[in-house]
Amino acid sequence: MAVDLGEGRSLRPTHYCLRSGLNISRLRSWRLEGSNDSEDWTPLKTHTDDTSLANTRMSVAGWPIDGIEESYRRFRVLQTGPHNSTNNHHMICAGIELYGFFRPGF
Repeated sequence: MAVDLGEGRSLRPTHYCLRSGLNISRLRSWRLEGSNDSEDWTPLKTHTDDTSLANTRMSVAGWPIDGIEESYRRFRVLQTGPHNSTNNHHMICAGIELYGFFRPGF
């Protein structure tokens, strides 16, 4: 799953939130990454066996992103673990919210 803020726009992230879907599969191991060219991706936050997303429909969890000094135009969530909460490889995410210092394009 990826988000592109658009030409000339960027964000230096400080926090982010994910929302699970309507079914019971929840992300457990993933990485948030940032890029400005869609070729080189920088790891921003790595999660391993993270159970923050509750086993309820449309659950929400948030995390700080520490030590990031660069701004990015593009962000993606990459599932890294072998399984999610229901032991399959489905990546189900109903939403992402990114927080930080935004630079609008003109």
